[in-house]
Amino acid sequence: DDIIILWVHGEKHLKEFINHFNSGHPRIKFTAETSEHHGSINYMDVSILIDADGHMQYKLFQKPCHSGLLIDFHSAVPMHVKQAVVQSQFLRAKRLSSSDVMQVESELTIRNQLRINHYPDQFIEEASQKADKKNNRRPINPKGASLKIPFKSDTIHTQIQKLVRKYDMPVRIVYEHSGSIKQSLCRSALAHPVCSKMQDSTIRRRGRPRGACMVCLSGGQKSQCSQKNVIYKLTCRECSAEYVGETGRTFEARTVEHNMQARNKSSKSPWGIHYATHHASVRLQLQETAFSAAMVIARATDRARRKLREAVEIKARKPKVNISSGWELL
Repeated sequence: DDIIILWVHGEKHLKEFINHFNSGHPRIKFTAETSEHHGSINYMDVSILIDADGHMQYKLFQKPCHSGLLIDFHSAVPMHVKQAVVQSQFLRAKRLSSSDVMQVESELTIRNQLRINHYPDQFIEEASQKADKKNNRRPINPKGASLKIPFKSDTIHTQIQKLVRKYDMPVRIVYEHSGSIKQSLCRSALAHPVCSKMQDSTIRRRGRPRGACMVCLSGGQKSQCSQKNVIYKLTCRECSAEYVGETGRTFEARTVEHNMQARNKSSKSPWGIHYATHHASVRLQLQETAFSAAMVIARATDRARRKLREAVEIKARKPKVNISSGWELL
């Protein structure tokens, strides 16, 4: 990657130094750019130059290929987010500038960029003044929790913030898009996909199909094994006790872990504890599953929704294999 060094031994010795590096391996070649010919060196987002007194000066640098695109002022984004974007740009210009003169040049670059994204001059000026007064250290609230909700309008956002402050809620509001094109599209497949692990049953290893699917072996519903973001139920094959869980990975990958925990009677997992306590004499073979009729109860789009649905199902079903009730419900 890019390396920046301060060289004080002249251009001749610099070339010898680079040639020495390039002689190490025919496929490793270093190139060098110096301030002697260009007057400055651009490193990451900083432009470094040496003034007439021999001192290094710094200012903001943007690559020629930089698109200049930020969140457009007219986009459907909360106003406080737009204010934060503008303030962060001015803070960036301030931190990367070595003097007031360099800061003016850096801020001019930022102002031009913001105007391209349709930010009014008054909005830019107010954000610049707030950035000058802003404390660079962000407050830390260890007790705060994040509440993710869809963004509707700035009016609703203001009402929510008033309620949070009025009742002194230790909550940080985080906004998400209400929907995406991917979520709106339907499946194009006419039928559910066939489990790829069970297609070739002639290849066997230690008595079972190589990499056999635990969901299919347990008698679960076909095509559910490859589903992700699911809340599921497993039934013990020995005593019919139930287990409810959730996973963001494929359903089949999670059942493999449960089966291994039951076979090893792991003391740190629900299935291991259940088999060690109630079925200590049972020795599961590699081709056997600890549960039967693995099935998906519901699906959710993110971890929070999965956890909430899991807690609801545990409360309603009261599964005996679970050792935790999941998220605490009010």
